[in-house]
Amino acid sequence: MTSRPLLILDFDRTLFSEVFYERFVRLMDEHNLLPESVVEDLLVTIKDPEQTIDLLTPLKKAGVDTDKALSIAGNELTHESVLYADVPEFLERHTKYRIIILTTGVDLSWQEAKLSLCPELKDFKKILIYENKGRYILDNLKRQSDKVSLSDLEGEWFDRIVLVDDRVDALIPLIGTPSVELWQVERPGAKYQRTQDHEGIHHVTSLKEIHIA
Repeated sequence: MTSRPLLILDFDRTLFSEVFYERFVRLMDEHNLLPESVVEDLLVTIKDPEQTIDLLTPLKKAGVDTDKALSIAGNELTHESVLYADVPEFLERHTKYRIIILTTGVDLSWQEAKLSLCPELKDFKKILIYENKGRYILDNLKRQSDKVSLSDLEGEWFDRIVLVDDRVDALIPLIGTPSVELWQVERPGAKYQRTQDHEGIHHVTSLKEIHIA
């Protein structure tokens, strides 16, 4: 039975950069794939913390081939426009962990599209859900002796689970759960900012600050 830890990583704003959205919209504009009025509306939407960002739907409404749009993005956007700069080093530091990407979204096809732009993540298992990540983990948590796992990881057992997320509301449901370690990455200027510290949650501003035994 394995004794390595299970490292669960959120995707948006933890690994996947917020910079992407504006650069993607401007790239679509440069290639004349979206009407100017749609571009202007999207540039406002992506700066609104209350809005869910889905850029596939307006592309489809404009009759754009979304595979073509994603191909353009994959070819022309730099690494730093997609993943935060601290992601490769963080992944390299935690090769002993079983790493999975756990992401939520209103439109899972948009999440899949963004993941397709991240070759650095291609070897990791991805779980796409609609619900709160903390509650999902609680509902799917399994224990055997002193080991833990998730129901999606049949036959795999770990000495503990580490969850890294930018949203504190995804972490709060797991506070106090044995063998679960919680980290919030609150990047400067990011969409979700905490209003208070929470006992049981480590608060950092970058992946470089995360040190897991």
